[in-house]
Amino acid sequence: MLTAMCIENVAIAERVDFALEPGLNVLTGETGAGKSIVLGSLDVLLGRPASSGMVRTGAATALVRGVFAASEATRRRLGAADLPDDAELVIERVLGARGSGRVTINGAASTLPVVRRLGVVLVDLAGQHAAQRLRDPDEHRRLVDEAGEHADRLARMGDRYRAWTAARRQLGALEDVARHAVERGEWLRYQLRELEALRLQAGEPDDLEIERRVLRHTAEVSGGLSRARGWLLGDAGVVARLGRAEGVLRGLGEIDPQYAACADRLVEALACLEDVDRVLVEPDPAAPGRLDAVEGRLAEIDRLARKHRCVPEALVSLRAGLAGELDSVEHVDDRLAEARAVLAAARAEAEAEADALRVARRSAGGALAARVQAQLRGLAMPHAHVTVQVTDVEAPDGLSETGRDAVDVCLSANPGEEPRSVAKVASGGELSRLLLALRLGMGAGGAPLAVFDEVDAGLGGAAAAEVGRRLLALAGTRQVLCVTHLPQVASLAHAHLMVEKSVAGGRTRSRVTSLEADGRIRELARMVGGSAHDPAALAYARELLRARAAA
Repeated sequence: MLTAMCIENVAIAERVDFALEPGLNVLTGETGAGKSIVLGSLDVLLGRPASSGMVRTGAATALVRGVFAASEATRRRLGAADLPDDAELVIERVLGARGSGRVTINGAASTLPVVRRLGVVLVDLAGQHAAQRLRDPDEHRRLVDEAGEHADRLARMGDRYRAWTAARRQLGALEDVARHAVERGEWLRYQLRELEALRLQAGEPDDLEIERRVLRHTAEVSGGLSRARGWLLGDAGVVARLGRAEGVLRGLGEIDPQYAACADRLVEALACLEDVDRVLVEPDPAAPGRLDAVEGRLAEIDRLARKHRCVPEALVSLRAGLAGELDSVEHVDDRLAEARAVLAAARAEAEAEADALRVARRSAGGALAARVQAQLRGLAMPHAHVTVQVTDVEAPDGLSETGRDAVDVCLSANPGEEPRSVAKVASGGELSRLLLALRLGMGAGGAPLAVFDEVDAGLGGAAAAEVGRRLLALAGTRQVLCVTHLPQVASLAHAHLMVEKSVAGGRTRSRVTSLEADGRIRELARMVGGSAHDPAALAYARELLRARAAA
């Protein structure tokens, strides 16, 4: 639901703030007062392309802000579409006079594609640009799927289609392997012969590096070990001295127990030194030529690592990987047969789901067409004939995530005319009434806000009253905003907004006022007789509101 809107420096609207209520909201005013600015600003807020010409003369930027309260159902739909799903959504769009602009959602920078996706969930806009949506075949399909509550079927269709495309990619990859199997196999065998001849073990490069360092510094290591052991184990070494100290403290411990504890710690130190002594054993002399052998081995490992552009330790896993790939290449014919079987099964499942979806769409489309047609015949279109055509989609592989159907909502407004796509035959007024009929025919589904621009264009009398009653019925399941010139419709609203313009200081300004009591009566009187002070018109306006209150 749209709870509040702010428009700054858009055309003649210098600053316009207004709130909308649940139920039916109407927007009225003289021609040229700025009603189209309000609906156009809402359209821009929801992502329609906008030009710098919309910015008020003399202003650097224009701003449109909308505050939406999302119900739990709407939040679930937003979350399912990977869109922001906060309880309150504040969408703000800024247009620059020099062409720059930005869009934010709850204060965070966003993009127009994201806002357009949000708009589809939040608002059904039957205004100036609604025909563009109905020219999109996907919109017709979406309407039928929404009316038929096909969400689960669509999810299954998407799963089947993705499984089929994955199987197709897998088969394509295997077919590419098969085309080059001989050459690839020879290359793999050559690489493996080198790696297998190397017989490299995990951790071996590090072990060889350590051994090489030791071999290169044998004399230095031997001399150092000899000196260290002398300092530890000689007559004047650490071990002897600690032993003597431990004996003295042990004797003193008979006098004072704390010295016995010190003696125990010296015993622990002596045990540590014995461990060190075991490590300091002088290494056995290296076999003649061992250093050359180690360096030769490391050189061969480094050569293959450079060849394969990896660290030496990775050669072990590389060998395993190449062996696995060779096995795959050598058995590619078997894998091709398996992949073809998987693809055939996945295609069959996807086609079966698409067939079931087509049956469901034709059933839902027929029921929707009948409901919409009945609605239209009560909206001053007595000869309306509506059909929903479900045909094969034009796609390279005949399938998509939504099945294989092209869905077209068709309308004949006059006797003797074949129904044709509403994108080609509906006039502006017919289009608004069609979208009203669609919303009424689809029940409680759809966006929480439905916007209609002059849905009552060209109507009067009983037909106008019927449009009003149906708008009121629709407002029982969602919020409705309607631009109207008919007092019969405006009098039924839960909230009445009036757009008017004035001139001050040589500048024209448009403003929106929420009407109550006398203000609403005067506006209805103006709509009835062209004057807000005509006694007869005022009386009729009061009667309209009394009838609304009594209903």
